[in-house]
Amino acid sequence: MPFPHWVKVVNVKSISGRHLAVIQKDRTLGQSLAALKVMMHGLDLCDPYVALPLKRVNIDEEQIILEQMRNYNFNTEMSIG
Repeated sequence: MPFPHWVKVVNVKSISGRHLAVIQKDRTLGQSLAALKVMMHGLDLCDPYVALPLKRVNIDEEQIILEQMRNYNFNTEMSIG
């Protein structure tokens, strides 16, 4: 398949509420976008960096987000093969 990442992106549209809670709960919109970048990085879709004026989440928060992804089997549910 020439664009395997596109399959992952399409699958991300079917994220459940518990997955959204990982990136949205107790976060501002800017913080949620930074958390989404961490999740996308966990799926090997992009780097975790964000452009100004947004701030990247700190390393401790990144670890929490990635741990929550593992707890919810996010990588398994989003796998392409």
